[in-house]
Amino acid sequence: MAGESESETFFSIIALLSKHSPLPELELVECLDVYSDGKFSREEPGHFYAAVIPELQYLVFMKGCGLTIHNYAHQYFDGPEVATHISDSSLANAVAHHTGWISVDWTHGEAEVKDKWDTIGNVLAHLPLDHCIGIFIPDEGIVMPIHEGVRAALGGSDVMSDLGFS
Repeated sequence: MAGESESETFFSIIALLSKHSPLPELELVECLDVYSDGKFSREEPGHFYAAVIPELQYLVFMKGCGLTIHNYAHQYFDGPEVATHISDSSLANAVAHHTGWISVDWTHGEAEVKDKWDTIGNVLAHLPLDHCIGIFIPDEGIVMPIHEGVRAALGGSDVMSDLGFS
């Protein structure tokens, strides 16, 4: 974020998982409905999704933006390599052994930078994160352990500030 223009920013937050679970369409719609007050199941204009790869990748459209939700059963990056750069030994071990990931990426739509981060964080907070061991923010190059404060920040009104970024 620091020193980058908005066009260079990769708006994505990845939840690293100790155990992967499929994300069926019905579960996705339930999660999106909680986030959007039922607009997906009511099929309100501008609120729809498309399965690119069922249970693994979805395009989601809402509030004038497009998001991609990924859900894969493999490491997001070389966990053992990344773990060598993490000083917290329990987080390093969890990152080294993560077996899946879920991400929300902003793919298109006009919005303030803060609103983009808030949208992807809030949507991620509504997805099933039972096996989440940490989040990775590629634009910051930071892996953070998951805990109640991080969960609250993802669902909050100023995601990046609440996570400790300006």
